[in-house]
Amino acid sequence: MYRSRGELEMNEFMFFLTGGVGLENKLANPANNWLSDKCWDEICRLSTLKGFETFREHFTTHLNEWKQYYDSKEPQEDKLPEPWDKLDVFKSLIILRCIRPDKV
Repeated sequence: MYRSRGELEMNEFMFFLTGGVGLENKLANPANNWLSDKCWDEICRLSTLKGFETFREHFTTHLNEWKQYYDSKEPQEDKLPEPWDKLDVFKSLIILRCIRPDKV
């Protein structure tokens, strides 16, 4: 639906489908006690997309907020931590895919 209306960036759509290109990530997972390395790698790759450039930094400096989101039984129904709560539905799904792929 978004694609047919021209409201979907192709690079966002491809990221949603694939999680981004799997290049080696040299950044240590700051939440390795609850976040998988695969999810961390995708968060790092997400930060290369336009509009998400500050996402990795925000994630690492607001771990408690993101842990609450991660621990939610229905994160797909919850608001993302600010300022990410202002994203459209598809962009929110991209973040959900990175943090809780089981809920997409």
